Amino acid sequence: MKLYYISNSFIPSTAANSISTMKMSEKFALNGYEVILICKKNYNIKDKNVFTKYNLKKKFKIKFVKLSRINLVDFFLYGFINFISLLNSKNSHIYCKDIFTFFLFYLFKKKKLILELHHSFENSKSRYFLKYINFDKIKLVVISENLRQYYLNKYKIQKKNILTAHDGADINYNYILKNRKNKKKISVGYIGSLNIGKGINLILKIAHTMPSINFHIFGGSNDEINDLKKIILIMCIFMVIFITIKLKILCICLKLLYCLIKIIFM
Repeated sequence: MKLYYISNSFIPSTAANSISTMKMSEKFALNGYEVILICKKNYNIKDKNVFTKYNLKKKFKIKFVKLSRINLVDFFLYGFINFISLLNSKNSHIYCKDIFTFFLFYLFKKKKLILELHHSFENSKSRYFLKYINFDKIKLVVISENLRQYYLNKYKIQKKNILTAHDGADINYNYILKNRKNKKKISVGYIGSLNIGKGINLILKIAHTMPSINFHIFGGSNDEINDLKKIILIMCIFMVIFITIKLKILCICLKLLYCLIKIIFM
């Protein structure tokens, strides 16, 4: 069975979402699907052997889509290119992470469609397309239980049509814990969005059950942080009032450094 995996990632890239895309494609291929990954071409990084770059053992087909590099134009252009190129595809599943591409397929080809969402899209142009989708006619995949509850409540989806598949990475945690040199109290850091679908509530629950670990949370607007403060009842969580521009730049650099280390050494 052919599986067209339509990503919204640039490949190759140092962004975490590109690693997730490549790893997901590999897992689908290992499970017997004939995978055709569709992604955005990255003009800034020239690397012919992307499978080596992402440390993949199972290969699959990749189709690179060239875009204009103008965000608003590319939002629609990417969808139309994907839709036209796959319009006559038969006996295949379409697994999509790009909302506009998915919307076009939903309107004109209502079968074997799977949509994966990582956000609630409350403040995004994508929300306009979501409200015209009948979620009971498709399969929806989300990356956290909180996000699952959000879509169940907002769009009245039947539970059988939505699946939670947590985002993650290939990391040997047991090896890290056994071989760490610093035996003092463990500190866990989170840098990113405090959006409802990003799993921040899960971090708070974990922190509540593991008081021996320090949790440091960086990110979010003043309103998000104030809302979060109201439900924090334990002292091992240190909230940062607001990330300045300099600290945001530092966080981005740390993310890029982690991705580079993972790609090069893992």
